[in-house]
Amino acid sequence: MILDGKLYHGTTDCAGEVGHVRLADTGPTAYGKAGSWEGYCSGTGIVRLAAYRHPERWPEGTASVQDLAQCANSGDADALRVFEEAGERLGQGLSILVDVLNPEVIVIGSLAFRLGELVMGPALKRLRKEALPQAFEACRVVPAALGERLGDVASFCAAINHIRMRAG
Repeated sequence: MILDGKLYHGTTDCAGEVGHVRLADTGPTAYGKAGSWEGYCSGTGIVRLAAYRHPERWPEGTASVQDLAQCANSGDADALRVFEEAGERLGQGLSILVDVLNPEVIVIGSLAFRLGELVMGPALKRLRKEALPQAFEACRVVPAALGERLGDVASFCAAINHIRMRAG
């Protein structure tokens, strides 16, 4: 999270780990927490969601998010529902951020935008429905400009920031 132009670390240097927020009591598991935002909305989470909702079709470890997207783009009702649910959960999580932080911009990793309307349509619909209207209107949700390089650059920036903090 960047607050007032500065990277926010939090007390124990783990601020911004929003993927760990629990959105439901049950659901796909990520980092040992069922129903977490990461469990519903990451690439691995979407695959786990498909296995969770349709274990007979997509047992754990047998499909990729690309496989599921191909099914959904071909009109497969089960795959479409998986992406709709992932998108709704993404929007639910975004609405929490919008209501709590009232940000100007939320940058979303490339996966959601690569999946397009499959995920972002339901996400933005849920965000609009749940967030405070004035906070929603003030916030833009945009794709990460770094695209596929996002993780590499973020890791590099974290290392530089760590070195600067130790030096000064």
